[in-house]
Amino acid sequence: MKQIMSQAAADSIPMTMTVGGICGFAGVITSTDAFQTMLNAIVSINLSPILICWVVVALMCMLTGGSSTGQLIALPQIAPKLLDMGLNVNVIHRVSVFAATTLDSMPYCGSILMLLPMCHMKLREIYPSMFITTVVATTCGTAAVVLMCTLFPGLV
Repeated sequence: MKQIMSQAAADSIPMTMTVGGICGFAGVITSTDAFQTMLNAIVSINLSPILICWVVVALMCMLTGGSSTGQLIALPQIAPKLLDMGLNVNVIHRVSVFAATTLDSMPYCGSILMLLPMCHMKLREIYPSMFITTVVATTCGTAAVVLMCTLFPGLV
């Protein structure tokens, strides 16, 4: 039992460091003036608030490499602005949850980097298929949610 616990602890260190590094990177990015400028530029574009929600959450998830981290950073920043633009809180929730799954699985994503050693595979071997299932398919799903929320606002 001692050997198993020691090996498990040793195996968890690189994965913990990977996720911690990505979260730290996201924290540094969001504290910069460039981040606030980019966020204000996106929100000021003449788009539907639903599309702004989708774009900002997806971009934050892409930058941070994780859906929960991206939402944690994006939503406190944009939710008040979206509410001021007249977007329903339920719509913000639904769209942001789906949008978070679109670009969160970039090659530097913590879960993908943790998956590779477990599978004994290289990124170039698995990423093309993974991109289709984790980016293309989820983007189509998010588009369907945005369309439904736009066409049938009473459903939320």
